[in-house]
Amino acid sequence: MPAALAPYGLNALTGWLITVIGCAFLAVTLSNLARAFPKDDGPYSYTKRAFGDGVAFTVMWCYWVSTWVTNATIAVGVVGYLTVFIPALNNSPWLPPVTALSLSSTRKCVSAIWIE
Repeated sequence: MPAALAPYGLNALTGWLITVIGCAFLAVTLSNLARAFPKDDGPYSYTKRAFGDGVAFTVMWCYWVSTWVTNATIAVGVVGYLTVFIPALNNSPWLPPVTALSLSSTRKCVSAIWIE
């Protein structure tokens, strides 16, 4: 992403600043909702309380899809950066996806061990 934004100069910094502010507002909003409705489970419950089951399902389905897309994007980006340090990743078409899956699995295993 930084390389893609480089041609835009300082405008890219403005974009990052707007994104950070949006994330902060989202975090404050969710923390206020958690304090106001401590027995609710999260965004699904908040949306269901305000708009009903159909809208809550749609919101969480969109969230679920965005999570999958984000994880795939992160995996592609990490392996893309790794090819600079490990050029052998470019030698075979199956090596980058296997590397991404291995890194993802390793991260999950380490997280599970850390939590226990």
